[in-house]
Amino acid sequence: MIDSKTICFVNARFYPDLGGVERYTLELSKKLVDYGYKVIVVTTNIDDNDSYEIFNGVIIYRLPIFKGLGGRYPILKFNKKYFKILKNIKKEDIDFFVINTRFYLTSILGLHIAKSKSKRSIVIEHGTGHFSVNNSLLDFFGRRWEHFVMNIVKLYKPRFYGVSKACNNWLLHFNVTASGVLYNGIDAHYKIKELKNLKSEYQIPNTALIVTYAGRFIQEKGIHVLIKAIEKVLEKNRNVYFFLAGSGPLESMVSEFAIKSDRVFFEGKMDYDDLMNLFRCSDILVNPSMYPEGLPTVILEAGAMGCAIVATARGGTEEIILSKKYGIIISEEDEREIFKAVNDLYNDPTYLKYISSNVKTRIIEGFDWSILALNFIKVIKE
Repeated sequence: MIDSKTICFVNARFYPDLGGVERYTLELSKKLVDYGYKVIVVTTNIDDNDSYEIFNGVIIYRLPIFKGLGGRYPILKFNKKYFKILKNIKKEDIDFFVINTRFYLTSILGLHIAKSKSKRSIVIEHGTGHFSVNNSLLDFFGRRWEHFVMNIVKLYKPRFYGVSKACNNWLLHFNVTASGVLYNGIDAHYKIKELKNLKSEYQIPNTALIVTYAGRFIQEKGIHVLIKAIEKVLEKNRNVYFFLAGSGPLESMVSEFAIKSDRVFFEGKMDYDDLMNLFRCSDILVNPSMYPEGLPTVILEAGAMGCAIVATARGGTEEIILSKKYGIIISEEDEREIFKAVNDLYNDPTYLKYISSNVKTRIIEGFDWSILALNFIKVIKE
């Protein structure tokens, strides 16, 4: 048994960029700090922030990079600044290393530092498919690059974990057997700072059903399929309203679609408090993803705020939505199933309330960071 007191997370990206992996690291780090651990995050300087910062008690080192693939794949820049920061990192008395994702150059760096210090390390997998840039040629070479980097990662012999069982199944693709699951989670007891009544603000009837999508506006997230389903719902039912929150390459398409209807509201990128308030005011979250998810944070967030969940089975979604008792699983790229699910829930408010309540309880009892952080501590001590 080891009693690690200083834990180092190594991420390709981190705060202020708060995607799924970044938020996972931040929220877990904050809990570990609460439990008395010193937490360091080694990451890259995507947005030209300070090279050294302390945020919410977490020490952050940011390494200089080239912005490969527009920043989606940061490439370490081996200049004087890099080696100066690296020297300071190596001076830290780190007990345990946590490498988030397996295919970035930072993953190799983190494992190399851990080996040089004779410290243990684990690699946490956050996906269930290959990295994609929606270009068949680049994706072809990208898959080979992933396998190349993964073969180097395996040489260091870390233990592997996934943020869902689905992630662990994906690791078998690389001939890796995971040691366990370190689930993604949320602050299930988050207190919204400013409560807003969206029905009153947007002049929506009290009897209306509010359906929300929140995420990146990219094809892999299924936003184009959702828009087709929304058109069908708008034709069928006058008492259903939609909120579309997020940003991305298809943002102009989404905003133009919303302009055409007085029952579709384009929210763009929202801050966390407003997003959680949107979930609180919504009846249903639709997540029509085709993306290689790990465990979709948006489902956890919306479910904890009382939304019924309608989602594809991507990633670990079925580890949250265990059965029809907890939500509705739909087929990918099928707007008819989205339409049917929304329409059925509108016509059966008792079932809507039933699954909303069940999934909320499940998330609060099983996916809150206060619980998951203790499980993480147990793992690193073994």
